[in-house]
Amino acid sequence: MNITKKLFLFWFLLISLIAVASLCLYQLGIYHAIWEGDPTRISYIILSIFYFMSIWVGVKCYGLDHTQYSCNRAERLCEWGWFVSAQLIALGLLGTVIGLMFSFSGFENIDVSNPLQMKMLIQQIAGGISTALITTITGIICALLLRIEYFILENEVRFIRNNHLND
Repeated sequence: MNITKKLFLFWFLLISLIAVASLCLYQLGIYHAIWEGDPTRISYIILSIFYFMSIWVGVKCYGLDHTQYSCNRAERLCEWGWFVSAQLIALGLLGTVIGLMFSFSGFENIDVSNPLQMKMLIQQIAGGISTALITTITGIICALLLRIEYFILENEVRFIRNNHLND
């Protein structure tokens, strides 16, 4: 079997595991919890970017061959992949900051002797912290999985350059 098709099959196995895990998360209601817990929808932006970039890696894995041109294109893709994975973490941290801003925005006019206002403040704090945690964990997990995909692609390009283009 062609070595580059093994790369595609390996990517396909990895993305299949991610798809099964995503389906399990959907069945467990995790996506709904993310939707409810993240009013900024940054988590869904992160997930969308992750899924798009993962499919893009698969297309490039499938089209990778033993030519200099193909390796150069794959290397440029890897550079984009590392950049995008860093931006996923940055988006997660942006959601953290926004969530914390939501949490602490209700402190300026609070009457601590009013139990109803205190209850509403606690709910607001919990909602903001929920947003912060959800966006952070989504960004970190998606960036980690995307980095694994690009690491595999980058190593395959190095292998092709070292073993097949020198012949």
